[in-house]
Amino acid sequence: MLALQNVCVSYGTKQILTNINLQLQNHKIYAILGKSGCGKSTLLQTLAGIQPYTGSITLQNKKLDSRRHRIAFIPQKNSLIPWQTVEQNIRMPFSLRQLPQPQHLENLCQELGIHTLLLKYPNHISGGEQQRVAIARAFLFTPDLLLMDEAFSALDAITKEEVHHIFAATIAKHKVSTLFVTHDISEALYLAEEIYVLRDGKLQKPFDKNELFGQDKEDFPIEYQAMIRFYKEQI
Repeated sequence: MLALQNVCVSYGTKQILTNINLQLQNHKIYAILGKSGCGKSTLLQTLAGIQPYTGSITLQNKKLDSRRHRIAFIPQKNSLIPWQTVEQNIRMPFSLRQLPQPQHLENLCQELGIHTLLLKYPNHISGGEQQRVAIARAFLFTPDLLLMDEAFSALDAITKEEVHHIFAATIAKHKVSTLFVTHDISEALYLAEEIYVLRDGKLQKPFDKNELFGQDKEDFPIEYQAMIRFYKEQI
C-alpha cells in the first residue's frame, strides 16, 4: 500500500532521515516510536507532502501526491478552526475541495460520542472531545492514508485512555490505513498492529508483529512492563 525506498530528508547540511525503507499494508495501523527530535514528525510531514525528500514514496503503486491521494493528518494540536462549529470543522475537507458532502456524518459522530456537540464551538468542549472531532474529520474524509503526530499527547491520562478505546473501536470498524508517531510506548502497544523504532534518523523493526495489540495493560501487566522496558532500550 505505502512503500518508501531509500528516503532521505535533510535540513540544510543536517541529515534528519537516512535511507528510510518501509512497506505498509492496506487497512492496518502502524506506530513509530522515538524520542523527541529523532525525526518522527519530519517523516510524517514528508508523507503529508510538506517536506521535500530524495528517494521514492509510492501509495497504491503511484507516486505519493496529496493532489491524487486522500491523506488525512491529525497533528498534536487538533487544528480545529475556533470560529467554526464542530460540524463545520468536520466537514471542512469537503468544503475546501468543493466535494459533495457525505451522508454518514451523524453515524460517525455517534460512534465517537460527539453527535450532541455538532452546533458547539471548539473552545466550548473538552480536550478529549476536540480530539474526537479531529478524528471524525479525518475518518469522514475516507483517507487513503491517515497520519497522526502525537495526536493524544496533550490529553490527561484518564481522557487519553478513553479516547484510545474509542479510536481503536472506530478504526477497527472503518479499516483506515494508519501510521502514527508517538513517544508513548503503552499507546503504541495498545493501538498498533506493528511497531517501528526511529533512532538517529534510521528506522528499525524489532518484531514482526505486536502481540499486545488491542490488549489492555491491566489485563497483561507483566507483558506490558517487559515490552516497555525493551522499547525504552531501543529508543
